[in-house]
Amino acid sequence: MMIESKVIVQRELISNRGKTVVEETRTPVYEQYQFNERNKGFGLQLEKQNHAKIRNYYVGYYLDSNAEDAYYFGSGRAHRFKPFNLINIDTGALFIGLSRKRVKNGLPFPAVLPYISMGWNRLALNASFIPGVGDITVPTLFFQAKIQIK
Repeated sequence: MMIESKVIVQRELISNRGKTVVEETRTPVYEQYQFNERNKGFGLQLEKQNHAKIRNYYVGYYLDSNAEDAYYFGSGRAHRFKPFNLINIDTGALFIGLSRKRVKNGLPFPAVLPYISMGWNRLALNASFIPGVGDITVPTLFFQAKIQIK
């Protein structure tokens, strides 16, 4: 059994917000706040591959939609497809802990998120969907660029 390990640097790129309404005021959340759609951040990913099975470990930091510090850590599992041996397409789930100032006073909270990654050679683009949770978050499609350094 051959297990290949890679160290990958991630760069938070952009997020796209959905529309959610706060029930008390019937005002859309996206109209109540000035969102930062150009999230800036940095993360590291350790990827272990055994044939088409991928296991990832993550740690990172970014400025969230309210331009406040946010941190994440966790792991992911995915299956890798290689259509026509040209690109890698990974689909799976992330099991992560998030820490944001506005949620639970910065205490980490768990999340399970679907993701897809498409890449070629040492470069890839990750996309994750973050569902809306009450008036705390709005549905978000989150993108990261990544480059393999090892």
